[in-house]
Amino acid sequence: MARPVRAGCCSPRSVPGLEVATIVRAHGAAVRQQQALSREQRHALRSIAVCRTPALGGHLDVCSQCGFERPAYHSGRNRHCPKCQSLAQARWIEQRMARVLDVDYFHVVFTLPAALRSLTLAHPCDPGPESPRRVRSFDWHRLSCPSREGTSNDRDDPQDGH
Repeated sequence: MARPVRAGCCSPRSVPGLEVATIVRAHGAAVRQQQALSREQRHALRSIAVCRTPALGGHLDVCSQCGFERPAYHSGRNRHCPKCQSLAQARWIEQRMARVLDVDYFHVVFTLPAALRSLTLAHPCDPGPESPRRVRSFDWHRLSCPSREGTSNDRDDPQDGH
């Protein structure tokens, strides 16, 4: 039986109102009946549903100051589970934020047409000493301007105006 909690010591964990696992447990059976899921999808749904529940076992956390006890259930360690991946996600975000330069900029992601993809292989990222984000300069004007056909696109200074 759990001992009473001393004021200012431990408190029961707050339970989030809505989690992916709650939705999977409530509606997973209906989804499996209505959809043809792959073996991997069924496994992911089951892993999410049982993550950090008594189904996977656990241990009892006991406060050394007041003796408060609470169960801590094991995780399924599935890569699709938001509970299992929250720490890895937080670390990933922290690593990305450490690389952000202290300037205003926009992160743009786009797909190159197949005809231009070979250019990215010929001119890969060139991380220089001043920034991990420095990219080798490429003269995109040359693609549409035949008069510059013979010019080099490997320049040392990315600020040269081209």
